[in-house]
Amino acid sequence: MKQLVVAVALGAVMLTACVRTTGPQFDVSAIERLTPNVSTRADAIAILGPPSAVSLVRGDGPELLQWIGTSATFLGDKGQHVALLFDASGKYIRPTHVFQTR
Repeated sequence: MKQLVVAVALGAVMLTACVRTTGPQFDVSAIERLTPNVSTRADAIAILGPPSAVSLVRGDGPELLQWIGTSATFLGDKGQHVALLFDASGKYIRPTHVFQTR
């Protein structure tokens, strides 16, 4: 009986340790703390961490910052993606994409 308990406990520990994470892990709901035309690029990075990708919409115009993260366990997958638009001066305009699975 003791061996069965040890085997089950060891198996549970090994299964919970099987987590694969790609990209930053962040709180999608944190973007609610950003205020359009007030918050800055630096504010977004302070809240969400470094972005996964940065794209210029036009050479000297708006900038799109994206945060993309995934994690997978034997219990299921979780994915999240946030894309935020900033004007040329670094002021937050609006989210262009917000997605999260559980």
